[in-house]
Amino acid sequence: MTLLQLQYTSCENGLSGHSGFQFCAMTPGVPSEVAREVEQLTAYEPPGYLGAGEGRRGTDDHPVNLVYTFSEYGSAIIARVISAGLDFSNRSGNYFAHALVTDNPGNDLRLVLPVELWEAPFWEASQGPSTDLPPLRDLPSRGLVSAETTGQFLAGKPDQAAHLGSLLAAIDDAMGSGQQVLLIDTDSTAVCHWIAAACYLLGPRLARRLTFATYSHDPRHCPTHVVGTVAAVGPFRLDVAARFQAFDLAGGSVPEVPATQAASLLARAGVTDSAALWEMAASLGQLPDTSLAACFPVLASAALLLDRQLTGEEVAAAIGWLASPESRVTAEHKASAVRAALGRSLEQLPVQRQDELVELAVAADTTSAAAPGTLASEVECAIVAGVMARLDRGLSPGEVAGLRTDRARKAASDGCAERLAQADADRVAQLLEWALEGKLRLPGDLVERVGRDVIMPAVLDEGMPRGLARAATAWPALRAGMLDRLHTLPAPLRQATLAILGPGIFRTEDFARYPELGEEWIISVASRGQLSRAAAFERVVDLRRRQGRIPAADSHLLRQLWPAAPWTAEEASELVTRLPADELGTEPVRQECSRILNDFPRAAAAEEWMTFVTRLAGVPEEVLHEQGLSAALRLRPAISLIRQAVGVPQVPDAVLNQLIELQATGDPEVRRFLAGQLPPLLPGYPLLNYALSNCSADLLRQFCSYARAVLESGPGEVVLAARIFVIMSEFKEKNLGQQAAYLEHDVLRPVLPRWERRKIKQVGQQADLLATNASAELEWWLASQSTRRWLRLRGRAPF
Repeated sequence: MTLLQLQYTSCENGLSGHSGFQFCAMTPGVPSEVAREVEQLTAYEPPGYLGAGEGRRGTDDHPVNLVYTFSEYGSAIIARVISAGLDFSNRSGNYFAHALVTDNPGNDLRLVLPVELWEAPFWEASQGPSTDLPPLRDLPSRGLVSAETTGQFLAGKPDQAAHLGSLLAAIDDAMGSGQQVLLIDTDSTAVCHWIAAACYLLGPRLARRLTFATYSHDPRHCPTHVVGTVAAVGPFRLDVAARFQAFDLAGGSVPEVPATQAASLLARAGVTDSAALWEMAASLGQLPDTSLAACFPVLASAALLLDRQLTGEEVAAAIGWLASPESRVTAEHKASAVRAALGRSLEQLPVQRQDELVELAVAADTTSAAAPGTLASEVECAIVAGVMARLDRGLSPGEVAGLRTDRARKAASDGCAERLAQADADRVAQLLEWALEGKLRLPGDLVERVGRDVIMPAVLDEGMPRGLARAATAWPALRAGMLDRLHTLPAPLRQATLAILGPGIFRTEDFARYPELGEEWIISVASRGQLSRAAAFERVVDLRRRQGRIPAADSHLLRQLWPAAPWTAEEASELVTRLPADELGTEPVRQECSRILNDFPRAAAAEEWMTFVTRLAGVPEEVLHEQGLSAALRLRPAISLIRQAVGVPQVPDAVLNQLIELQATGDPEVRRFLAGQLPPLLPGYPLLNYALSNCSADLLRQFCSYARAVLESGPGEVVLAARIFVIMSEFKEKNLGQQAAYLEHDVLRPVLPRWERRKIKQVGQQADLLATNASAELEWWLASQSTRRWLRLRGRAPF
């Protein structure tokens, strides 16, 4: 151990070789740069109202600065600075600083906290006879500050001690590069006790990182985490005070700094009991030395093991840490923690923490001499008892973990059933949901009775109870009881009640005893748009088939669900997938499918229809033949090809070739379908002339209609017009007069004469790329189709 000493004051003979403020004595070997830091750190000026006094008189009333910090070079500096009255020349304002410097504070100060050196006997107050000071080889003895004296100080200031949690949180923040803390009290002794309180609460490791000064005339120039001063120095200017978290404990003005969880826990423990907390925490594993927040889970665990008074959040944090892999605590510790937790309100813990506490109990049971599962059973029974107590106070049961032990499940089931028998509708929903979370079993007749006698009357009087949908989903007996009451109501009231309950309460299988009521419920839900008509149709069919009514679909059911319009292709597609195949044999279903199958769509609205036909083709072939719906089988290959062609930048030639072949040679329904689908695809086909010369008249007419619409409004019309003109000319040369006439009279003649000359020229240029001298032929054709007035307007005629 080596603590180097320095003494500084105003003197006639010192180490500088001249009179004035200087180091008057020093241990040889103190680095000069450290000495300069000590000199700056220990500058002292008493409060203005005190003055320096005469000689040494009155200096006892001057504040004392005990300062602890670290130099820029890593050395720890501890100094005491006091007012020294008049100097050697009788000038006022003298002070005396005695400082200790160590490069190894962890070793040299391991048995004492710096704040405990307040008024220690080794501090010197005046210049000695020698300028050489020996290093301190022995640990400095403590002064007047201890955990006991600090506790007594706080006990005498109960109103101010209430701010201890906020002060500790502010100091922890300052140690993490937050704002400095300014402590103001009546004298520096009181300031020192506040700093000591913070040190004891911070624990030994963090306390040795806390830098402080018990008095500074100008806090702006003090670099420590905590800067102390006396009330007489202030008030400070607002711009000065704004730099600090200022705690004016003399004036009762403190900042609104919320106490953190760790700060609240330690402040509640107090300076004397906090030592036991830190000692227990250290025994549980390596403590973080970064901040109080990082230490909180371990501190909460220590407090639980010591059976201290804890909040619910603190208990939850302790359980979470003890159950985590990083804790690595012994089974004995886990058992102690579980036993301590048994005295708390465990039902208020989050579900995850309840689970973790049971895990701790299971781990502790493995090393216990008691029967296996004993401690885990006690934990779960305590949770259940807490829930029952909450229910008896009119509160909600809260969350619950899945219960593992038979004893706890029985206690929960019995308690839940007992209260369920006397509960109102809202409480019934709460109890059933809690029982669901806990995986409890309840008597079916009891649940059915509350559904009939409690839930349904509440629905009739007040509407849907909170939580009913979830409870009804989980408890079939509850739904059965509700239906027992519902089917006895008059039709208008029954309909109104069905509207309140909505679609999410009942299941189709619930109506086995009341099939007519089931149909009424399904149709009611669908009529309000809460269920698709196709889904409703499928549910009614399913309900009827459960009653042995096969086939189940009839015209009356269709009129109820589709009173104004027939099936859409989308609805038919959904029903073909959902309904049993034999239901296609019922006349109304077969008629709807046949109608849609023969209602060939336009190209822009074909997807839903093609989906329907494809799904219909998946029905057994013998059913389709029997019901006259086999066209779906013949259409399926064409639909597959159309889907390969639609939506791709360049339709594969092989696909278009197959489509054109099908359109020319396929069954009538296939040709009709393709006549509506191929026209948008043909303009991109390289062999358009071949396709138009060999296709059916129906497809050619459809193409002409599509092409005219494109030329009149669509993009790419110039290219298409040129291709059609060249193909028309080719058809005329090949004596394909009928095809050429369609292209001329249905496409080109109604459109081209209305185009501007510039656009006509572009068509000619494009046509020349396709056939030689096509532009000249185009000019001749236009002239032959027009009047002299058309040519004169474009400047082509000499007259």
